Amino acid sequence: MVINSYYLKYWLSCIVFQKVIENKEFVKGTTQKFIPLGHLRIIDIPLPPLPEQHRIVAEIEELFTQLDAGVELLKKVKAKLKRYRQAVLKAAVEGNLTKEWRTAHQGELEPASVLLECILKQRREKWEAEQLAKMQAQAKTPKDDSWKLKYKEAIAPDTSDLPDLPNGWCWASLEELSWDSRYGTSEKCDYNFSGSPVLRIPNIVDGSIVLDNLKYAANDNKLDAIEPLASGDLLIIRTNGSKELIGRVALVTQTYDYPYFFASYLIRFRLISIDILPILVNKIWNIFRTLTWIETRTATSAGQHNISQTVLNKLPL
Repeated sequence: MVINSYYLKYWLSCIVFQKVIENKEFVKGTTQKFIPLGHLRIIDIPLPPLPEQHRIVAEIEELFTQLDAGVELLKKVKAKLKRYRQAVLKAAVEGNLTKEWRTAHQGELEPASVLLECILKQRREKWEAEQLAKMQAQAKTPKDDSWKLKYKEAIAPDTSDLPDLPNGWCWASLEELSWDSRYGTSEKCDYNFSGSPVLRIPNIVDGSIVLDNLKYAANDNKLDAIEPLASGDLLIIRTNGSKELIGRVALVTQTYDYPYFFASYLIRFRLISIDILPILVNKIWNIFRTLTWIETRTATSAGQHNISQTVLNKLPL
């Protein structure tokens, strides 16, 4: 029997052969799977005449060459799209996207400093409401307003090395735009546990929450101290062995019917929900300046990269 070795290679790579060797009766072993040589010898191989084998191999290789060229083209297009996306985001945060609109509405626009005052006012109100709720849960009644003095003002961003903004815009820190932040749970999770679902790094994809590939907590009682995710929550990857994942975010945009929690290598910032502020923060997060800011402040130890909540509080937006 004469056979083209490349023809044999391609046939052994095809799905027909793969289905044959996946057959339970064909494969032996329990913990260590193997195929006996005798089984391999009796596999039927479709054998066309030798000239046709050559033509089949030539056709396969021509099509594979075209596929490879298509893959390379897609890579180049993807790279161009990534650069274009960055260019659009850069134009947005520098004010170039809305320059003509601002000119047309000059004198009609409220400066961002007024908006920031409203955000900071709501931030304090959110904190006070939470503190009152905690005291009520403990059956405590405040004698006066002295407890309000414990409120911690948000850190304003250091603007010394930041670029100038369009007239009417202002810089704000992530802490100023959020009223609460905390690390996730370190409770043990697994696919087979029966507790509440706990979001992990694979659930953060392109700025959105993906509720696939979920793991569940072993004990819901240990989650009592953590508020479940709510609309307006910004989840940030804080620690991982891959540095490029640090700082990746996802915004919770819906109210869940069931409580979802998040793992300890994520940080949650609860953004102030004034108009589209949470959506805006999520949209502009991936600009080069923000990603570079995070990268240069990421600490590395024992092969793990980490950025802390304290550092992220100062992130300028």
